[in-house]
Amino acid sequence: MAFETVFVFQNLLESFIIIAGGLVRGYAGFGSGLE
Repeated sequence: MAFETVFVFQNLLESFIIIAGGLVRGYAGFGSGLE
């Protein structure tokens, strides 16, 4: 049970990092595009 919970948590964390990274890159590209 504990191992499954850790696996799910790592999966969510990985997805969050990917999404956050995409947003940061998107905002960075948007900002540099305006300047």
